[in-house]
Amino acid sequence: MRPDMITIRPAAIEQIKKSQPTDETTLRLRIAAKVMPDGTIEHTMGFDAPNDNDIKQPVGDDVEVIYFSDHENVLTGLTLDYTTLESGEEAFVFINPNSAGFVAPQEN
Repeated sequence: MRPDMITIRPAAIEQIKKSQPTDETTLRLRIAAKVMPDGTIEHTMGFDAPNDNDIKQPVGDDVEVIYFSDHENVLTGLTLDYTTLESGEEAFVFINPNSAGFVAPQEN
């Protein structure tokens, strides 16, 4: 088994569990990435049914992340967090060291 490619922090796992459709047990959290012309990475996520070509990664209890195998290089090292932004809004945050201009966040 490969080491975890994506790290999901506890606050994000909790929010994912709250967001999971309760009537559908076959859906997983899909994370996708697109490299933009300037080298930054645009991330998207949502619940989706896995397919045979997906990479599957269990994360915590009852959460499984899936992603397209051709996104593996771009998603390696990604951390997904759920935090309060400076604006006061709570949101998922993608921390990806593969993105151009990446600056590691300061720990508070």
